[in-house]
Amino acid sequence: MEDALQGVKVLDLGHYIAGPWCSRVLADLGADVIKIERPDGGDPLRKYGPFPDDIPHPEKSGLFLFLNMNKRGVTLNLKTESGKAILKELVKWADVVVENFAPRVLPSLGLSYRELSELNPRLVMTSITNFGQEGPYRDYKATDLVLYAMGVIMHISGVYEREPLGHALEQAQKTAGRTATAATLAAIYQQQRDGNGQHIDHSIMESMNFSLAGTNNLYAYMGAVTGRGPKAEYKKFFSPVALGIPALFPAKNGWVSFSAPGGSRPESLGILAELLDMPELNDPKYHATDPATESKVERMVYARTLELDKEPLFHRGMGRTVARGSSPGGGAGRRTIVSMVQTPQELLNNEQLHARDYFVTLDHPVAGTYTYPGRWYTMSESPIRFQRPAPTLGQHNQEVYGQLLNYSNRDLVYLRKTGVI
Repeated sequence: MEDALQGVKVLDLGHYIAGPWCSRVLADLGADVIKIERPDGGDPLRKYGPFPDDIPHPEKSGLFLFLNMNKRGVTLNLKTESGKAILKELVKWADVVVENFAPRVLPSLGLSYRELSELNPRLVMTSITNFGQEGPYRDYKATDLVLYAMGVIMHISGVYEREPLGHALEQAQKTAGRTATAATLAAIYQQQRDGNGQHIDHSIMESMNFSLAGTNNLYAYMGAVTGRGPKAEYKKFFSPVALGIPALFPAKNGWVSFSAPGGSRPESLGILAELLDMPELNDPKYHATDPATESKVERMVYARTLELDKEPLFHRGMGRTVARGSSPGGGAGRRTIVSMVQTPQELLNNEQLHARDYFVTLDHPVAGTYTYPGRWYTMSESPIRFQRPAPTLGQHNQEVYGQLLNYSNRDLVYLRKTGVI
């Protein structure tokens, strides 16, 4: 079987997260991706944890290793004339360039899309920036938190009694990497169909806004502003019963939440009673929705879940169908939705993920052998393969510059001594 992107050649000028995420997907699909790093330390992500035993090491960053597997790696100093000349030689070879520098950087080096496309008219260049290549915010610097906030999603995160919340772990950067991948794949398709190259101008702020298109539409069409809900409404939204039941319940070994399909209060209580083996919840005295009754039911459910393990409860709820009874809506039955909050260790051992070969184990020459998130989808005719771990700094200089560009060993020694590679 051939890889989906077999024969597609990519130069990865990305650093940190957004650009490398995009090129990692292309590499997984079979593209030949060459990651280009500066000689004096490489991609700054190499300094970003987590690290084994919390000991920083440029070849052991977990996030770097994850985002750069399946790629070859070289070093190149783009601030030197020789470095820029070498990049231009590689551009003639490439089909795609992925980069996430600030908009002014590559043009200031004489490496803009216009200049590179003159060397290779078929070139697809994906540029990921904070706010885009044009506009009044073009040159503004931004952290992930700034982009999260500017992308509106922060406006609806949390409860309105408190400040807006941002989610952890660079979600804006990761969202941008994924959405940039879609645009790049579409441009590759057009390139192969028509022979035309193009410049993809990808804004992280816009990708975050697009992820909340529904929220934007509500305001555009109705003037409605989606905001953070109050704590009470937060409970009600997730409650299997009514106002007062919290979203999460403590189990013996973690946290769970329940969501029964809509129906009458007696029916919802009956479903919860069966799930938790609590027949007492069927007592008509708990059908009332006054605060005192709600508080009593809440305390009863809390006391019961503390006696239970979360995983058996998850399987019991998700794997059964309960009778619909006389409630309208059609259908022979319905399920009780049970969520269990997994720890990272539990996720790594999850039987569903292992059954689908989600994880991949790779042996890195410096970092050692580790398990990484791998396949987040499968393709029947072009399965994703993991052929190499993330490159060490400059690992493929000899292979790329020597074999691809025909540089001699003497040339490479000179380029290394002069700080070009």
